Amino acid sequence: MSHSFNTTGIHPPIGKVSFLGWFIVALIVACLYSPLLLNGGIITDDWGDIFASINCDTFLQCYSDWFPLFSNRPLAPLPITLSTRFFGTHYSLYLLTNSAIYLGALLITARTFNPFLNLLSRLIFIVLAAAPCVAMPVIVSPINQLTATVAFLYWAASLHMVMKYCQSGSRYRYFFAYLFLLFGFLTYEIILPLLFFTAFLPALLITPKGLSSWLKYFIKFIFPILAILVLVIFWQKVLAPYFMEVYSRLNFNPAHFSRNLFTWIHLFIAQLPNLFIKSIPYISYNALVLFSLIASLFWILGSNNGTNLNKRAKALNVLFLIISTGALLSSSLIFILTDESAVSWGYQARGLSSTWFALAIWVASIVNFSQAMPKILRIVCLFITLFLIFFSTLSFSIQRDKYIESWQLQMYILKEIDSLIQKNNIGNDASIIFDVPQYTPNNYNRELVFSQSWDLPVALIIATGNKIHSGVVIDSRAMSLQGLRIQNYNAFVNDGGKVDLKNLWLYDFDPSTKNGSLIFLKNQVALEDQMIRWQSH
Repeated sequence: MSHSFNTTGIHPPIGKVSFLGWFIVALIVACLYSPLLLNGGIITDDWGDIFASINCDTFLQCYSDWFPLFSNRPLAPLPITLSTRFFGTHYSLYLLTNSAIYLGALLITARTFNPFLNLLSRLIFIVLAAAPCVAMPVIVSPINQLTATVAFLYWAASLHMVMKYCQSGSRYRYFFAYLFLLFGFLTYEIILPLLFFTAFLPALLITPKGLSSWLKYFIKFIFPILAILVLVIFWQKVLAPYFMEVYSRLNFNPAHFSRNLFTWIHLFIAQLPNLFIKSIPYISYNALVLFSLIASLFWILGSNNGTNLNKRAKALNVLFLIISTGALLSSSLIFILTDESAVSWGYQARGLSSTWFALAIWVASIVNFSQAMPKILRIVCLFITLFLIFFSTLSFSIQRDKYIESWQLQMYILKEIDSLIQKNNIGNDASIIFDVPQYTPNNYNRELVFSQSWDLPVALIIATGNKIHSGVVIDSRAMSLQGLRIQNYNAFVNDGGKVDLKNLWLYDFDPSTKNGSLIFLKNQVALEDQMIRWQSH
């Protein structure tokens, strides 16, 4: 099979304009990420990830302790274990590493798309993808979500190798392309929608003469993908269950197909527009500076967007747009196949990371496609894209600042609990019901503080060294008692957490005054009376 390229007129020549465009993008990304890298921390499952490494002696023991929890994707614990073993409680290093991996995946992807997208379109992809405002955990949960960012990096490297193979015919590039893809799926199946590019992008690089047989193309570029998917399913459903319990996310329910698909569509028709509307009061001087940078990028590169394209270039633009559309639509499969709802808030928003990745590529392909349109239509397209990028980056910035606030609040609460434990001389046999904010006060998009019964007790040990017997987390001020109930001398909550009624305490934090109190609950009656007071609020 012979391969050849014809990319004349697809992207502007590299020069001062190109350098300036990349420089502005670097400034935009720096504005988006620097505050978080300097002042942010971790959330939710990240605490448990660090705690897991504290309680094991060797790397292999730490890695094996994650099973059977990660039995469905056995490479997932690798980046978590590596990072926690090296970084410990240096929280900023997790943010730096996770962000660098994600941005690296974006750069590799943009470089791979060079034959298909002009410079402006590739830079638009990077800026938009770098601001996943509907999937914030992928950035602000930097330990647990290393599984996602590393998977994106594996996919980007795989696609790059496939494209290089089409150019050179190198067998080792072909081998590593699909090896990286397998690694990606064994790390996190979130990359599933991006398979559209892996499967069909090679066809755009091969001339009609070179594409002599669809069967040969299927065997060379489609069959390896299908083989990887079959292998992953075989591992999850057949092989692994023989020697360990498997928590497979593959849980397709035909009865819930319409519901799950609608929640994904709801993201675009309601959730994302609502985020943009809510962000308007937050427009400030800093937001206007960000808008100026984005507008400058469009102004400098916009004049290069309208070029005379030959027929092949126009055809490539159309075909790339079709592939991008297929990838975006297929991102709904993440929720259909796992029987989950698509939500853009809280910790569950991490499931939308591939949707946002695919959306950024689709928007870039629209801008690229518009270069063949009349000037007025190009201007309209660029204006809409400018609007989308500005409000996406604004929304990202607001949530970023709220997560910085969350980190500061987490540290404040942990230090106060530690102080009260010392003051009341509470021993390791004590259990505590933590009544703390689930979300940041005046939250914008439900930015998490403490939400699970395993995050705050573990965080207490890591941050202060203070150990208790057990703890559960509620938020009575938000009427979120987490199903708190009493049974068999224990108090249970919905996330599986429980506390012993013997030597039971209540830590009550008031966000309005930033003061907390530690109260001893003498017996079951005292807890019942407290539950009545909460329910009467």
